Amino acid sequence: MASLSDLKQDRKDAEKKLRQYEKRLKEIKSIRGNLDKTCEDHVSDINGKIRSALSDFNNGLNKGTTNVENAVSPILQFGVYEDSDLTSCRSDLGREITRIEGKIEELKREIRRLKSDIEDAKDD
Repeated sequence: MASLSDLKQDRKDAEKKLRQYEKRLKEIKSIRGNLDKTCEDHVSDINGKIRSALSDFNNGLNKGTTNVENAVSPILQFGVYEDSDLTSCRSDLGREITRIEGKIEELKREIRRLKSDIEDAKDD
């Protein structure tokens, strides 16, 4: 069995790693949340401007809007959940979050084990 001082150092190292992973998890979740919000805000702004321009154009023509709307609708922007590149990015972030959460749980188990080992070593 390892010495008491070795066990305490191992616990200290594990706790430091745990804090680093918890910080990284928070940062990645923030990135994913900002990606969603920022993209949706920009998409809404862009689509609003496209629709406004389309409305102004149609009002200037005084004609039916069906053909113009059909021509313009393909340029409307997709949201973060509909764009394949953004969906891929969100998936990558999700996988990283899952990986980090697994590491955090692993470190918590290790810390609990080390605390138990320290208590056992104190009793010896």
